[in-house]
Amino acid sequence: MTNYNSYKPSIPNRQYISNVEDTYAPDILTISLIVLFHVRYIFLIILQTRTIALDAAFYLLVLVALGTLKLNKYCLVLVPLVFLSLLNPAAQNVFLILASSYIVSVKLPLRKLFKINVICVICVILSVVLMVKAGIVKEHIGTSRFYINGMLYNPRFRSDMGFGNPNRVAILVYSLIINFYLLIKRNHQTIFIIAVILVSYYIYTLTDSRTFILSVGCFLLSFLGLRSHGISNLLLKTRMALFYIPIIFLIIIIYVSKIRYFDISIEILTSGRLGLFSDFINHCSLKEYLLGTNLINERTIDSSYLHLLFSAGIIGLFSTFFLWFKLVSSLNRITIVTYPILISITLYGFAESIWTMLLSYGNMIIWVMMIKNLILPNEYQQEIRNLTM
Repeated sequence: MTNYNSYKPSIPNRQYISNVEDTYAPDILTISLIVLFHVRYIFLIILQTRTIALDAAFYLLVLVALGTLKLNKYCLVLVPLVFLSLLNPAAQNVFLILASSYIVSVKLPLRKLFKINVICVICVILSVVLMVKAGIVKEHIGTSRFYINGMLYNPRFRSDMGFGNPNRVAILVYSLIINFYLLIKRNHQTIFIIAVILVSYYIYTLTDSRTFILSVGCFLLSFLGLRSHGISNLLLKTRMALFYIPIIFLIIIIYVSKIRYFDISIEILTSGRLGLFSDFINHCSLKEYLLGTNLINERTIDSSYLHLLFSAGIIGLFSTFFLWFKLVSSLNRITIVTYPILISITLYGFAESIWTMLLSYGNMIIWVMMIKNLILPNEYQQEIRNLTM
């Protein structure tokens, strides 16, 4: 990746850093958990089949893996989430995100996590392709129709490629890109950029996912910007702006929904999402803002920030923003290399539930990075440094 050696940051010597990953003992439980996430994705999302055996194995793995760890003081936030889940089942998702990410952050080095995710995502994509060929699932190709007051606007030709929804394909491919990003060697960067452009264009022509192409475009621009010391220094100096973006997005969504603002151009640009946001938010009481509501899982609300607020209320939202603040504020000349991931997933989160889509575990690296940075800051810095060498 980008060479930051010229900055000569104060870090442990290279030999020590190269041995960081050796401190992690092979953990079959954790690897099995990540694989099981992707297996459940195929059953629940693609085949739309829920099996008691898979669900039981999943929860058992999470609990057993947690039981093998010495819990950090920050894990205390899991306790109120357990009790909150009794009142609001949607809080279970936030609990599982934090619990599984804690397990992975402690048990696996980032390099291994990225590799496992890349392999699993490719296996999921190939499995769906084979199932489409075998006729097990069908690829739906057609025009997506968007109506406002009975009038048709912005018809879009889209394919779901067998995933049941075009946006699911785009989200999965995006997760492949960000996991592969930090694994590439410096002399392969140009090949990686060309590959990302070609794959992204192909996916966009099939799915017409505007959020996907904007997020990938943002990812590539910031990636290219890091090649310039001037731009990388500017991004580092203004890094706290990154922290405020999700907060601003959430405030805008709630404010615009509350005043029931309507504009055809914005409705078309957001594919009607603001209308859905408005209908949902104006039916929520103060109690649901504080404790969350299971309605967030029963309606189509494509926004990570609304999901974080209404899945586990104030507890879930504040926990997330605390982790996000710690990650963004700790950006330095070593970890600035993660900026393309952070800025693009922040943008993607406005119009997709990418932060809370637990089954698409490739995107959960944002949670692993946040938690590892909080509880194992030295190891996190060293692993990122090791990835960029």
